[in-house]
Amino acid sequence: VASAPPPVYITHFRVDGEEKKLTNGLQLAYDENYCVFQYAGVSFKSGRPVTYKYRLDGLEDQWHEPTAQRSVTYGSLPPGHYTFQVTAFNADGVESAEPASLRFVILRPFWQHWWFVVLALLAFSALLYTVHRLRLRRML
Repeated sequence: VASAPPPVYITHFRVDGEEKKLTNGLQLAYDENYCVFQYAGVSFKSGRPVTYKYRLDGLEDQWHEPTAQRSVTYGSLPPGHYTFQVTAFNADGVESAEPASLRFVILRPFWQHWWFVVLALLAFSALLYTVHRLRLRRML
């Protein structure tokens, strides 16, 4: 008799120690980049504990090897788009039908936007021009 695939759920998402809502599309500031995910799978089969494999799409291409660990921590995440995915295996090795997932974005700091770079270049150019004009005025 084949056992049913275990459902899996993301139960908690903490960012810098603060609990966040489990809603897709959450936007985080560039310095909110220390993330802890907790998850649980449900299996009514006795025997070995439920094991999990997970990945953070946007940072990792490969799934981590199955483990009984029910949480994972990612620190110092760079700005970008991410999807955390986790799937469970019951005692018979049957995998969840669908992985649980959570999408979020870590926004870039303002100084990494194109408009800031352009403004900084314009300000630096204006400063150079002003210094040049002052030197010319002194020489004349």
